[in-house]
Amino acid sequence: MESNMSTELVLLSFLQCRSCSDEFTRELNFLDSELKAANPPFPDGLMDGDLQTDGNQYSRPGYRSNLPVEDSEADVCITIAHRLALMGDEIDSRIQQEVVDNLVNILLDDNLSQEDKDVRFCTVIDNLVVNVPAGLELEKAKLLLAMILARKVSCCVPGLLRRVFWRTVDFINHHIPSSIDYLARQDNV
Repeated sequence: MESNMSTELVLLSFLQCRSCSDEFTRELNFLDSELKAANPPFPDGLMDGDLQTDGNQYSRPGYRSNLPVEDSEADVCITIAHRLALMGDEIDSRIQQEVVDNLVNILLDDNLSQEDKDVRFCTVIDNLVVNVPAGLELEKAKLLLAMILARKVSCCVPGLLRRVFWRTVDFINHHIPSSIDYLARQDNV
């Protein structure tokens, strides 16, 4: 699986599992539309099964493919997101509102550089790792925490959804890049 798109789809699907307000849902639907527009299922109007000039049939098992294949990347990502959402419910309750408020302030602080915001986001996650249930692998714990924080921040301030979404995607892709691929290879998340 391509990790950038997989990360985006898993996080988007995770956020879609729980809604906290109408404004959050509107922002999430807008982000979903943006992602679909930026990553159309088939380039140049090609559809699955169309004949190409070289005589081969075109197919792409990518993001939101028009082909209803059970084992597509999108299906795997959505399944991972739903399982992570269920696992995250216990961890979610352990995260104090002051941590979320602090992260909101970090994201809104125009005096901080992107690097400073990244460092502080990582520090928040590292500090929260001690709150995860015993036996949960470190990478999976960090993945869950990052996604839960994205949801909590977006629920608190829905206007920050896109900003926290991309910060979370960057965090996952840079700090735990193989976590989603690893989960996709496992029989159960």
